[in-house]
Amino acid sequence: MNFCAKCHFTIWPYLIAVFIAGVTAFLTWVILGYSDFDVIERTLIIVATFLATGVSLSYYMMMCMQRHCHHNHKHHTNSHHHHSKKFSSRQPPVRA
Repeated sequence: MNFCAKCHFTIWPYLIAVFIAGVTAFLTWVILGYSDFDVIERTLIIVATFLATGVSLSYYMMMCMQRHCHHNHKHHTNSHHHHSKKFSSRQPPVRA
């Protein structure tokens, strides 16, 4: 990952990922409390849920931070923002 110095040490996106993973693991714990799984099986499922959610969200946030970083201006140009001509090959409608 090529982060700039300001984005590299930002901690709040990872805290959000850990919080969402914790909520997901808690909900999994509550739901599995009503199941017939053994305690060890429940614990393994909860840990796997926490890790899968945390890793997935952390990876997603790293990709978003890398894509939307505006601190390093020499790599970012506005040439990739061509949203103003959404249908550039289409002719304008004919008005009667």
